[in-house]
Amino acid sequence: MEPIYIRVYTNRIEVRDLHTKKEAIAQRNFSHRRMLIGDFYPAIEAIHIALNNLSINPSAFFFKKRDVVIHPLECTEDGLSKVEIRLFNEVVAAGFN
Repeated sequence: MEPIYIRVYTNRIEVRDLHTKKEAIAQRNFSHRRMLIGDFYPAIEAIHIALNNLSINPSAFFFKKRDVVIHPLECTEDGLSKVEIRLFNEVVAAGFN
């Protein structure tokens, strides 16, 4: 099955289900002027909202595990630090649990 593709912008997360070709956008105040995700919980909430708009419920008993691709599209001029990479991994893991 195709992965779920997540694009991260300043205070905006776009989730696209590559299987159904549907897309949802959620906006929350999670960015900081130095980091794309500066506040963890609003970013998780944005992922939850976008997934719900796509009728994807990862906590459902019969939910098939899917791969997730997360693509930060802003605040990446000098590359991502290891802390930011870990942050994106944790946001995806928390957003899908």
